[in-house]
Amino acid sequence: MKTIMISLDSLRAKRLGCYGYSKPTSPYLDHIASEGVLFENAFASDIPTEAAHTSIFTGKVGLRTGIVSHGSQLNNLSKSTEWLPTMLRQAGITTGAVDNLYQLQEWFARGFRYYINSVGNRRWIKGERRLYLLFLAITGKV
Repeated sequence: MKTIMISLDSLRAKRLGCYGYSKPTSPYLDHIASEGVLFENAFASDIPTEAAHTSIFTGKVGLRTGIVSHGSQLNNLSKSTEWLPTMLRQAGITTGAVDNLYQLQEWFARGFRYYINSVGNRRWIKGERRLYLLFLAITGKV
């Protein structure tokens, strides 16, 4: 089984073809969604992005991790805190990410075998190409 989690900040599902939008705004995401499970409802346990994504990867709400705001100098996730990408990689699962969350906090890159910082040296790669490269890496075709 292959799992790809796609998390997009500030995007309305109603503007994606896989959720019924009639305009071709998301052909690559629509293709991936057509071959897998598409969640109809998702709810964030925390806001903003830094706290929400830390919650996704730890299974704990911000009050438990201490990450409750964006970009605070006080934010620090202990290296001993279990982190989903690390657990998956330790279980032998190929992990990869394309994002700019590393710019917020270094812990977002923990556990990923493949990690592309979208505002780093490889920024020139178009979004669909980045997603395609990650897909190839995960499926072992690279």
